Amino acid sequence: MLIQFAVENFFSFKEEAILSFLGNKTTKEHEEENIFYLEGHKILKSLAIYGANASGKTNLFLALRFMLDCMRHGLDTIFKEDAGKSTAFLFSPTTAQESSFFELVFAAEGQFYHYGFEIFEGKLQAEWLYRGWNKEEELFQREKQQIDYDKDLFSEGDRLAEKTRPDVLFLLVCAQFNGTIAKSILDYVAKVNVLTGLKGEQILGFGLKKFEEDERFRLWLQQFMQPLGIERISLSKESGKREYCFWHQVFDESGQGIESQGLPLARMSTGTRKLLCFLAPIYEALEEQEVLFIDELDASFHPLLLELLLKLFHQHNKKGAQFAFSLHNPRLLAQKLLRRDQIYFVEKTPRGASQLYSLLDYKVRNDEKLDKNYLKGKYGALPELQLLEEKLLEYGQEE
Repeated sequence: MLIQFAVENFFSFKEEAILSFLGNKTTKEHEEENIFYLEGHKILKSLAIYGANASGKTNLFLALRFMLDCMRHGLDTIFKEDAGKSTAFLFSPTTAQESSFFELVFAAEGQFYHYGFEIFEGKLQAEWLYRGWNKEEELFQREKQQIDYDKDLFSEGDRLAEKTRPDVLFLLVCAQFNGTIAKSILDYVAKVNVLTGLKGEQILGFGLKKFEEDERFRLWLQQFMQPLGIERISLSKESGKREYCFWHQVFDESGQGIESQGLPLARMSTGTRKLLCFLAPIYEALEEQEVLFIDELDASFHPLLLELLLKLFHQHNKKGAQFAFSLHNPRLLAQKLLRRDQIYFVEKTPRGASQLYSLLDYKVRNDEKLDKNYLKGKYGALPELQLLEEKLLEYGQEE
């Protein structure tokens, strides 16, 4: 389970930002539905992140995806594909010359881990791994090319420090040499999925492939789509070409169903295609105990469908899946589906730096209208409409 992600000096995040799935001890809302209990700790099943356009919500998701990509593929691969690109906050001469910081706290195979690293211009400046919760054990610590590891607790690191290049994570090297702890951590990382900045066709391809290979997903998807007017989905492979067909009921003039008419995927609406894009990773997260992040979720789901989706993760999530998403629509705040510790905001300062903060930072009454107060600006994270309106009016008055 993911407990916490922290990032500093990455893109628009100048100061440290911490996104935590650790439930607040004194918050009593939805204790049975919205949280897991792990060794006496409350772990949240979902997080919602609000903020204006260009506030930095997407950069938060990109930061996590960047860290995961480094752990999966290596810094050398990431920076080879994007040579010369800085990850730092560039609107300050100080941070532009400093390293970017990333850290994860999570539970994997019955152990708590605390792993992170710092990078500058594609090179490791620091890297660390600790195990345990109340009493942490240092497994290894790295400062540039000086790597110190505990020979008893992390014996898999033996003789691998000299094999670790400046642009390669020590953790990744240990996993490549079949280190048990390192491999278990990377196995966990493989279950964290961040969807942002991807073209819909990329995600749709994953969904269609899963539809073809997974019978349980086929049944689940068709049950989900039936209330939307799609009776069933079929797949044919004539002439070696895959053809997906979406079947709708045909009605006569009296309203009686008389037959079914199939339509190809290309004839499906944009909304239906978007829905198909995200249902596969959602199902995969619920079935495989994964952690799923989706950016701008309300751009793909109607508010009522979004509420249904949250209920899936809260009420029918028995395997430990977690879900985090960004959105704009305040309706979710009005439905009381979320605890106060599940709601985050991102706001950009006048100096261009994004700040992440929780609704818990505010004194909120139990009967408070969260949606209305959010739109009134009580919690920040709203667009500067007054300045925008002035500029638009000036434009409208030009001859």
